[in-house]
Amino acid sequence: MDGYARDGYAVGTCLLDHDGVIVHLDPAFAALVGHTITGSDCGRHIHELLPDAPALATTQESREALRWRHEGPEGAVEIEARPGSGPIAHVLLARPAAAVDDALARQQLELIFEASPLALVISDSDRRVRLWSRSAERAFGWTREEIVGQTYPLIADADLFDQLWRNLEQGRGLESFEGKRRCKDGSEIDLRIHTAPLYQYRGTPEQQLVGVIALLEDLTETRQLQQRAQLNERMEAVASLAGGLGHEINNLLAVVSNTGELLRLDPRLGGHDNKGSEGSEARLHIAELLRATGLARELVAQLMTFGRRQVVRPEIVDLNQRLQANAKVLRHVLGERIHLQLDLDDEALPIRVDTKQLDQVLLNLAVNAADAMAEGGRLTLSTSRRELGDDKQQSAHHACLVVRDTGTGIPAEILPRIFDPFFTTKQLGAGTGLGLAHVYSVVSQSNGQVEVESQEGVGTSFYLFFPLIELPAPAPAPRREASPAGRPGSNERILLVEDDEGVRRSTSRLLMALGYRVEAASDGLEALEILADHADFDLVVTDVAMPRLNGPGLASRMQELYPSLPVLFMSGNVDAVELRDQVARGDVSFLQKPASLRELAQATRAVLDAV
Repeated sequence: MDGYARDGYAVGTCLLDHDGVIVHLDPAFAALVGHTITGSDCGRHIHELLPDAPALATTQESREALRWRHEGPEGAVEIEARPGSGPIAHVLLARPAAAVDDALARQQLELIFEASPLALVISDSDRRVRLWSRSAERAFGWTREEIVGQTYPLIADADLFDQLWRNLEQGRGLESFEGKRRCKDGSEIDLRIHTAPLYQYRGTPEQQLVGVIALLEDLTETRQLQQRAQLNERMEAVASLAGGLGHEINNLLAVVSNTGELLRLDPRLGGHDNKGSEGSEARLHIAELLRATGLARELVAQLMTFGRRQVVRPEIVDLNQRLQANAKVLRHVLGERIHLQLDLDDEALPIRVDTKQLDQVLLNLAVNAADAMAEGGRLTLSTSRRELGDDKQQSAHHACLVVRDTGTGIPAEILPRIFDPFFTTKQLGAGTGLGLAHVYSVVSQSNGQVEVESQEGVGTSFYLFFPLIELPAPAPAPRREASPAGRPGSNERILLVEDDEGVRRSTSRLLMALGYRVEAASDGLEALEILADHADFDLVVTDVAMPRLNGPGLASRMQELYPSLPVLFMSGNVDAVELRDQVARGDVSFLQKPASLRELAQATRAVLDAV
């Protein structure tokens, strides 16, 4: 048996019998261990040739493969003793230790290459792919069979690649840069690309750059998180301004609304049963004023929502049922030229959300879609169950609502800004810039997420994710409806606490018009002074944010001093988180300002009747 080559290195062979005596010795083995072959080699004991050889087992049962290193004339040699068969007890294989080390290094490199969570790619000087890791397959979609040998522009600009190559040739070492790269399905991902040189004959005068190793870090999720964080920062900044502004506007609207309601009740202006033409015309003007006030109230409510000062009343609802309930309204908004299609999951999708806010979200998205499909098209609302999060331990069940239109699409340069408050591409006066900001805020307040995809000329898709609630939706509690006509009050005494003089005066008049006796205070401390003099009130109606002593502080003191006296909070916003939570749970009675006459009548009557 003569020596042979493995991995470019010579491998020598020596055969031993059961006594450790040499039966065969080939020239390659002798040369590696530094022995000159003679005619008497066969028949000698192995320890005469290799004094450092370990003791070799003599029985078949105990023979195992052994390895040791021997210092030969050309360097270290690794010798492996394998069990033989028949008269041959051991087969000794010798090869340079460098060959073994190289093979081990290659195995380790292959393990690293395959196990790396980051994509690894090796390309040559012509940018042809030579090695393509499994992570690269997952990231880009091409299998190694499809891509190896092909030109893949990891560095899309050929001039940039040439410059990188020259830098690596000059020993500049690692190079890193960021950019977008195309995937098999046509999509693009954000990448940070780290490159390193691949040399042949490394460390020798013949060293030559033969390839580039690229480590590809997918930044898509990182970019999304950064964009979401930046959007949240912008939202918080605007929310602070919007919340305070909304509060002041609400107070002004409350005065206008209350005054309009009082005028509507005035018999001289057509109130009650007056049938005069002048009164009828006045009633039309008043109705128009109240209608505009209602629209302004809805606009301010959106301001307060992304300012997180709007009272949220979440309840468990089936997302599918909510979409079906809104379908008629949405079709009316879209018009005849746009087809609305519902593609709903077969199973119920219970989520916890403020239903009024969800309805507004659907309306906002439908209005945007209608604007994008001026020539007609299709709006599809589809639902499904989804998992969010790559880590299965961190993932959660979500209901996914996809709102997809076939409109003009959103230009890529403005896509990152569409959720910014007051950002709009519509003409002056045609939009408020609050629609998508409201969508983002409502979903975020429901512990959900919003994502968007858009392609110009193709359409836009909004993905709304809501955490699934694994509970059946409760039946809605029956509501007591108070009649707007007549005088719901029965001469009960109400203490009204409001710091804004205009709101205080107009609300007092409304309550008296409803049949109540009213006394007013400008803050919580004044209210306590009035109660100390005579506590025979049936109800306290109080604002929330006031100087000296606010509404929650007043209610807390009243709980100690007058525990049986009910409280109705009335405010345009709720700054106190704890009160917002109490309202959401239904632990306290709350009326949103500005309130209509009907809403005020219903709220006061409900609290009084509950005592």
